[in-house]
Amino acid sequence: MGKIFAMLGPNGTGKTTLMRVILGQLRLTSGTIEVFGKMAGSVGLGIPGPGVGYMPQELALFDYFTIGEILNYYGMIYHILAFL
Repeated sequence: MGKIFAMLGPNGTGKTTLMRVILGQLRLTSGTIEVFGKMAGSVGLGIPGPGVGYMPQELALFDYFTIGEILNYYGMIYHILAFL
């Protein structure tokens, strides 16, 4: 069975910035981040994808689904988790 991790912290601590780097939406000016032994944002890393998903806070489905329903929905799309 897979694992589910969450990144929590107060506003302004860099959570969104870190996710943007991992997703390849933002390039670092110094330092490195590796995910599964590859540089974050590199071609072929597969994030998001079947092994790792990403759910931004601004997701419009929050108005219609519970958190469990949203996780189930994205889990079904990427075949990575299932909640009942």
